Amino acid sequence: MHLADNREWAFWSPRGYYAASANGDALFGWLVNRGLERLPRFHAARHFRRTLERPDVMSRLLAAGSLAEALRQRKADESDASARLLPGLLAAAPEVRILSPEAFESADGESLLVRATVEIPPGATLSDVRAYASGVVARGAGKVVAERAEAAGPTARTYEWQLDLPAENEHLVQVFAGTSAGVTDVEQTTITCRQSPPRRRPPRLHLLAAGVDHYLHADRFAGEGLTNLLYATKDAAAVRDKLAAHAVPFQGLSTDVLLRDGEVTRAGWQKQLAGVVDTITADVTPDDLVVVFLAGHGMNAPGKQRGYTFLCHDASFEERGGELLPGASSTIGWEDLRPLSALPCRKLAIIDTCHAGALAPVKRGAIARDLQENMVLVLSASADDESSQESDAWGHGAFTKVLLEALAGAADVGGSAAAAGGDGTVSLDEVVSHVLAKVPELTAAGLSAQHPTVAPDALVPYVTLPLTKH
Repeated sequence: MHLADNREWAFWSPRGYYAASANGDALFGWLVNRGLERLPRFHAARHFRRTLERPDVMSRLLAAGSLAEALRQRKADESDASARLLPGLLAAAPEVRILSPEAFESADGESLLVRATVEIPPGATLSDVRAYASGVVARGAGKVVAERAEAAGPTARTYEWQLDLPAENEHLVQVFAGTSAGVTDVEQTTITCRQSPPRRRPPRLHLLAAGVDHYLHADRFAGEGLTNLLYATKDAAAVRDKLAAHAVPFQGLSTDVLLRDGEVTRAGWQKQLAGVVDTITADVTPDDLVVVFLAGHGMNAPGKQRGYTFLCHDASFEERGGELLPGASSTIGWEDLRPLSALPCRKLAIIDTCHAGALAPVKRGAIARDLQENMVLVLSASADDESSQESDAWGHGAFTKVLLEALAGAADVGGSAAAAGGDGTVSLDEVVSHVLAKVPELTAAGLSAQHPTVAPDALVPYVTLPLTKH
């Protein structure tokens, strides 16, 4: 087990199965020697998360007494096949190499040519290749400009993208590749801009917010922890109002969707999100920002990875295999957020969800996996093992109270990138830093401090876009 000083952690077994915090699966991995002719290669655990991330197994490991017994209890493969799993995954991993730009190269203009080679092992099928600049995905698929196949060896395929650049002084350029088996690789490099590219037009802010206080089946499932809340809808409305009033760099809200209580259903959410994506896709620019805000109850979804799911107003549960699990038709999960991933702009998901009773602990880090793989910045109200606290004294949840203060100017330290300039502008990275620091201070007097998380944390220094003025 490894516990970092920033509270990120990872816990793994020799066969590769692991559990980790939101960014914890980047803390460890496997170094593989490749003979005298090639340098060793390090494989971060996150590249095998779809197979190896098993919090359901790892949480049973000590009580079960062995990995084999923990696997058996989860009806997983405890045979010799599990011993061969990790070597097979390592052998099937694609490898990305960015050919251009080179590290710390300077860029001019509104776009950047990115070229990368992806090595595909024999038997593997490449299913997804994407390029990003500071979280902004390339518009359209990469162009294959070269391909080389070796007999009984890997296939090397070279791609090109023309990446539109957001207004940043530095950019994190990333190329992601994934196979049909769920094994991935990411290569990244940092470049500078001699000057920020001119804005194509004033940036636009698109908001989709949902808050649920009153649950249709709260009486039926109160004993399991599905209690009505006090401030979720108020929190969602307050964030909406604050952004509408102070998002001066964006000239207010271009998209303003606020769903409350009975309006928050999976079908309703899907319809609203699809409408927003369809409306803005043709004209979206890299400096636009899409914000998703979810406030209410959350819990772990069915499946071996125990992914996070947000409970809609009509949430209901059923017992399966001795566990209380939510019905898919009354929850919002990664699939209901996936349409965001193709938008070539900045994306921010703010997750402020409570849990109690049989609903605890909710693994908010799980939803961050899919979102961060698609470079959606995820700001969660608390760590996986913590409650998201509310108080009459605050008039909001602790997280939202601090978030609102940050947007109103408390986060403006004037030390961000030149985009902020210390002139009364609050940048996105300043908001993140303020929330991470101040929520634990506010909640320390209670039963336990609450610690927000952000993922992918490596993206934060490259999202210095102005968010509000005060």
